[in-house]
Amino acid sequence: MVTHPCSIPFNRGEVFVRLSQDELDDFNIPTSGSFFLAEWLGSREGLGADSKFDQLSLKGSLIFTHKRNTFAASGLYNSTIKGTAPVQNLFTLGGFGRLSGFTSRQLSGQHSALGLLGYYRQLNSSARTPVYAGFTLESGNVWDNRGDIALNDMIQAGSIFLGMNTIIGPIYIAYGRAEGANEALYFFIGRPL
Repeated sequence: MVTHPCSIPFNRGEVFVRLSQDELDDFNIPTSGSFFLAEWLGSREGLGADSKFDQLSLKGSLIFTHKRNTFAASGLYNSTIKGTAPVQNLFTLGGFGRLSGFTSRQLSGQHSALGLLGYYRQLNSSARTPVYAGFTLESGNVWDNRGDIALNDMIQAGSIFLGMNTIIGPIYIAYGRAEGANEALYFFIGRPL
């Protein structure tokens, strides 16, 4: 039963197929390796969903370190390839490393794309609690119509950050800025969404 006055009840019934390869050396703040994920999701009324649609998600990262300097490149592409996804299944961007400068999940649409280049340097020599300083350069956007997807419509963003890998997870302090004078300060414990 939904009790919040702003809530909209919905039913989900979905099936998915996921292929992934994860060779990153650390789950929290990796310094080497690669990651790839491809996923198809199908929502079906016969499974109890309110609507029928298909979605495709592709994500990848490549990270390497030379001495104390780590370089990262990652990207994602998400698309509703058939039907129209309801609000709870829209793809979102915003937050640290996902168009920094916007708040988490501030942008949403039927399709999304994001590219990120990052650099961070280990500031201390501790293997147990390494501290990093770095920056990201990001380009991406969300769209409701596949025909609107265009490289010249990408939003440019970036961040500077301090991060620490601890036994309770990573801790970040960051400042992000995106086109249109969008700015945000971030402090959080855990992996960025």
